[in-house]
Amino acid sequence: MIQLVFGITNTSNIYKFWHAAGIPNSQNVSGDKENQGPKLIVAFSKKGFTVKETVALSGAHTIGQARCAVFRGRLYNNTHINAPFAAAVRAKCPGNRGSGNNNLSQLDVTSPTTFDNAYFKNAVSQKGLLHSDQQLYSGEFTRTAVDAYANNAASFMEDFAEAMNKMGRLSPLTGSSGQIRTNCRKVN
Repeated sequence: MIQLVFGITNTSNIYKFWHAAGIPNSQNVSGDKENQGPKLIVAFSKKGFTVKETVALSGAHTIGQARCAVFRGRLYNNTHINAPFAAAVRAKCPGNRGSGNNNLSQLDVTSPTTFDNAYFKNAVSQKGLLHSDQQLYSGEFTRTAVDAYANNAASFMEDFAEAMNKMGRLSPLTGSSGQIRTNCRKVN
């Protein structure tokens, strides 16, 4: 079992933290022909993460929700999506921009409240909610890791813990520059 190192502090806006670390949010992820891989992989590699570590960290999406405004484009403009899955999510997320923007859907449709490897199984089945999630399975350099984690939960758990520890050492805010929140949704 891998012990997680605590002490990562949260800022008032997680996207500010990711931006300061040079990591794009899922809205900015797209193919990058020059680097022959997703921009997400390239951005994380600039911070010293391997492809495998980046894929493992993406597995955090096995828990959580996303707003319709974030994934609407994938639902209505993507061909690499499981049709029954897309239809079920479209029921909560209308095609018109501005309509239902704040409606939420689970990032992991099979076990939304359990930290497991179902996120990777969903990607294999074309049920990744976010474009960046599904892109991991479509990517030449990431598909092998997605398949491995879909088939081996213990390997995912171990690699995720190691990658999270590494991320925790990535320019952490300390002292009065940040805070460890008791509730992630609000400042203490």
